[in-house]
Amino acid sequence: MKNFILILLTALLVCTPLSTQAKNNEEKCVITLLDGNKISGKVVKTNNKKYGPNNVSNLYSVKVKEDNGNEREISADEANSLVITYDDGTEIEFMSLYAVKNFTLAKNMNKSGHRYFWLVIQKGKNLIGFASTSSITTVTGVGFMNSIRSNSLAYSYCKKGDEIAVTYYVPSVNATGGLTADIRRAFDRFPKMANYIESDDFKLKDFKKNPFGLLDTLDNLQ
Repeated sequence: MKNFILILLTALLVCTPLSTQAKNNEEKCVITLLDGNKISGKVVKTNNKKYGPNNVSNLYSVKVKEDNGNEREISADEANSLVITYDDGTEIEFMSLYAVKNFTLAKNMNKSGHRYFWLVIQKGKNLIGFASTSSITTVTGVGFMNSIRSNSLAYSYCKKGDEIAVTYYVPSVNATGGLTADIRRAFDRFPKMANYIESDDFKLKDFKKNPFGLLDTLDNLQ
C-alpha cells in the first residue's frame, strides 16, 4: 500500500493535476477546517506550491464543488486536514502543516509563512512520515542547454502535535558527500537520534533503501 501511494504521489504532483487523474473528476474529498467544520464535495482543481531551497512541492489549495453545488477554493492555511477518496475506494490523507522556515535550523522549529497539504505515508507511535516531490535544476555551464533538471521524492516528518513538517531527505539533492550530517541536522532536537545517526549503527545504504525506516528507529528510541 505504501508503494502504491508513493507511485500515486509521483503522478499527482509531478505529471498532471489531481483533477485529471480519475475519470470524470470523480474524486471526492473532505476538508476539515481550522475551526473543526468540514467541507465535503468533489475535487475540481488543485494548486501546488514549491517551497525552500530544495523546491519541495506540496498541494496548497483545492477547489471543491460542494454537495450543495457551490464551488469553493480552500487553501492549506484554512485547514487542518484533507482526505481524498478515489472512485475505487482508495483514500489518501493530507495534513496541513508549516514547513521549516528558510535558512533556519530544524531544531529551532521556526515555521514558514504558509501551511501546505502534506501527503501522509506512515503513521507511527509518535511520528508521522510524509512524501512530497522536489525538482532541482543544476547549472553545468552557460546557456539553457547546459543545465540538468532532477526530480525526486522528498521525505519529511513531524512529531504528533507539531505544526511543522521537517524535510530530512531529498535524493536529488543529498546524493553526494555530507548526507549524514544533513540528516542529523533534521533530527538534532532528538539527542538520542542525533547520536544514533552519527554512530556506526546507522548505515546510509540501508537508509536510502527505506528512508521512512529512520522514523521507526526514532519511535523506538523515544
